[in-house]
Amino acid sequence: MSQPTEKQCSQCLAFKPLGEFNNDKSGKHGKQSFCKCCANEYARKYQAANPEKRRESARKRHDANPEKQREYQRQYHAANREKINEARRKRRAANPEKRREYERKRQAANPEKHREYNRKRRAANREKINEAQRKRRAANPEKVKEYDRRSKTAVRHARNQCAVINALDPKKWELLQSKLKAMDSTKTKEKE
Repeated sequence: MSQPTEKQCSQCLAFKPLGEFNNDKSGKHGKQSFCKCCANEYARKYQAANPEKRRESARKRHDANPEKQREYQRQYHAANREKINEARRKRRAANPEKRREYERKRQAANPEKHREYNRKRRAANREKINEAQRKRRAANPEKVKEYDRRSKTAVRHARNQCAVINALDPKKWELLQSKLKAMDSTKTKEKE
């Protein structure tokens, strides 16, 4: 008896070539009873109706093969870098408050890591940052005046505190003096 070249799908009842059916050793002629299109449609509906089962199955698969999953993610990310970055940009633009809150929490949890990252970034982009500050100061003269006024008030307040601390603890006085000198030198460099 010869092998048939087509089969009727039990779902859509259409006659289709055997290549349109998934393999199934237990099925007649080694194929499933419904075509690939109907199988895909069934899978989509099942997954939409059972999201928790789908998530649990994915979790088990990931837990069973963590290295395989990491490798898959690396490959996918490398192949779809632009698509992923564009989706991230859209998500950030759509949820700015959520993004700021996430950044605040991350920075609060890792202050040293954050300071080190900023230090390296400033060192690598010194000219770019200075140029951006110059443009910002030129574009917002009122804000700059207010900022300078508040900074001078803060420095004055810090000096008053230093005088009190000097009377109480000379070591703390030396530490605060060095901080004030650093603040003054920073202000001088910004004005130049």
